[in-house]
Amino acid sequence: MTSCVLVSAAPVLRELALLLGLCVLVAALFHRMKLPPIVGFVVAGALVGPNSLGLVHERELVDQLAEIGVVVLLFTVGLELSLVRVLRARRSVLLGGSVQVSATVVLGMVAGLAGGLPAGPAIFLGFLLSLSSTAAITKIMSDRGALGSPTGNLGIGICVAQDLAVVPMIVVLPLLGAGSEAMEAPVTQVLRTLLFLGIITVATWGILPHAIGAIARTRSRELFVLGVVTICFVVSLGTAQLGLSPALGAFIAGLVLGGS
Repeated sequence: MTSCVLVSAAPVLRELALLLGLCVLVAALFHRMKLPPIVGFVVAGALVGPNSLGLVHERELVDQLAEIGVVVLLFTVGLELSLVRVLRARRSVLLGGSVQVSATVVLGMVAGLAGGLPAGPAIFLGFLLSLSSTAAITKIMSDRGALGSPTGNLGIGICVAQDLAVVPMIVVLPLLGAGSEAMEAPVTQVLRTLLFLGIITVATWGILPHAIGAIARTRSRELFVLGVVTICFVVSLGTAQLGLSPALGAFIAGLVLGGS
């Protein structure tokens, strides 16, 4: 029986090994070129995808792993954000960030409509164009010693604004793909979503700091890491059960833990 399990798992392990190995090679190449490794990961994904070399055949598995990756990414973004950081960069966030995000969304939407896209995909295109990688930008600024400069403060402020803008974008995305019947009452759906988000946020804010404090008092690094990961996935599962995005729950959990 063990041999049968190993045989059935072999194709999955082979594709995972291929994918991770290619990521290592491409990331090392981009590192030598003094480019962020995250750019190499994107290039590696494009190379093994079905529209290029088509090396990955277990697409369902890769999609599930990608969904988990998005959950962890949004959790990390939430951890990096804090009210203190937002207040320090409030001018960049409120002015520079809001102008950059809104202007890019509008320009992307106009370009999509001009190219023949329907309204929903055109707005989604604007969403995509308005966001950038906070991790990549922070790494580049840190390598250049520009984090404390006026340019660095402006860049971090815009990145914070983009990270915050992800939340309403996630709320709006289901409406963009809805049919005509579902679009008849979008305001009700948005209000319902906001109500659920409020309940989840209040409950999370009241429980998670106490839970993570109890775990931290054990002085066990392994238990702390396990507890943090468990909190991330439990809150993500809670939002998924309510019909919301799991990544949104991970963001809320990270935001609460980041300020604890």
